[in-house]
Amino acid sequence: MEINQRDFEYLIGVIQGDGNVRKSRNEVRIFISEKETEFINIIREMAIETFGISPRIYYQKDNSLIVLNFRSKELTNLISQYKDSTTGLWSIPKKLKYPEEWIAGIWDTDGYAKFEDGRLECIFTQKSNDNVKFVESALEKIGITRYNVSTFEDDRWQELTETDYLRIWNVDTEIFANKINLRFPKKSKALEEALAHNNFSTYRPRGDFKKEIMELIKNKTGLSNKEIAQKLNSSGSQATKKLTRLFTEGELSKKKENDRWQLNNNLKIEEW
Repeated sequence: MEINQRDFEYLIGVIQGDGNVRKSRNEVRIFISEKETEFINIIREMAIETFGISPRIYYQKDNSLIVLNFRSKELTNLISQYKDSTTGLWSIPKKLKYPEEWIAGIWDTDGYAKFEDGRLECIFTQKSNDNVKFVESALEKIGITRYNVSTFEDDRWQELTETDYLRIWNVDTEIFANKINLRFPKKSKALEEALAHNNFSTYRPRGDFKKEIMELIKNKTGLSNKEIAQKLNSSGSQATKKLTRLFTEGELSKKKENDRWQLNNNLKIEEW
């Protein structure tokens, strides 16, 4: 099967976000709200051209969802290469040729952008699983490193479910907009409208930001809280603001590894 690799990797993201693969039935399915007729047509036409197969289309869940059902053993086997053969869970390989396309697909299904309270954010949200790690890795491959991952209990699925939220902020949202080609008209428009707010304020991380970052710096440098405060030449809320500025400007950054936050660049404490 000869395929357009860019569109194929985009569709892998869409299937991972709002679809599934049933290998026993040689089926690949994509679920889209029946209200999103424009997006349905975009995905249908791209999939037909990329997969070379016309889907069976039908309603599901009280006619609220449109299902695009592609039946092909060859296609099912091809997409199954992106899943763990033992667990059946998605396992996006490092060999993605176009991570920006896969990000676009998964963001069109499980992401959005907004401007709120002077803050611009691109947000990915999904039930807690390993998918968020794939998103982090793919974002970093295209130069997006200023993001934060949080896990909350969410009741959108009719019961409290652990949900991962990945937020991209500040200058990296512009990198996202320039490199990620969203196809979902509603979401690409939302991103454009969010970016139209040119004078948005610096992102102020929520939660106990100062305590978390201070602990990371202490572990990295061996300095005490007092010594770090002296380096920052500030304390209390002023120290938090200065840490936030350093974090936003890229002097400080962090990534999640083995469920623990770690600083991922060389600190230049002596220059503070």
